[in-house]
Amino acid sequence: VDNINGEEMIVTHITFNKSGWRMAALTPMKMIKEKASAIGTIMVLLLIFFFLIILIFTAVISKKYLTPIRKITEHFKQFQKGDIDLNDELSVESDDEVGELAKWFNVFLKSFKEKKTMEQDMLEGERLLKSISDATNVLLATSDYSTAFNNALEILGESTMSDRVYIFEVHECEEKGESLA
Repeated sequence: VDNINGEEMIVTHITFNKSGWRMAALTPMKMIKEKASAIGTIMVLLLIFFFLIILIFTAVISKKYLTPIRKITEHFKQFQKGDIDLNDELSVESDDEVGELAKWFNVFLKSFKEKKTMEQDMLEGERLLKSISDATNVLLATSDYSTAFNNALEILGESTMSDRVYIFEVHECEEKGESLA
């Protein structure tokens, strides 16, 4: 960099071997700084543009993958607390790994619901069998059949949550060979 006529210049030169001539080029620093400034501005704008593209891409990927994973996680948290509605299945919106995870969560939920229903049915059956056993014990332990029947029917009515219990006597119809109630 040389100062020529009060202006900073970059001086470059070359010597041609065959002719021995020299050629010099003077480039004002002001012009180089203007070009560099324009290039710098373009670079900053490109950086901002690519940053925005990456931000949008990240938001799309987040919506596509993280939102369903968050839903699955929330369902598992509800399941762990016992607050989950067993009929509330996740929507399977894709065929990728996240969709596969949602699908298998639904299979798990359905299987758990079936096991829960079977468990309730077994508990109900167990409760009914206990009341039948209790009613049988009352019938066997009491000599007054009228009181024994009433107590046994009360036990059976409570266990079946019935407000009325009827007893039918079965008669044999000898003409038809059938049992009649």
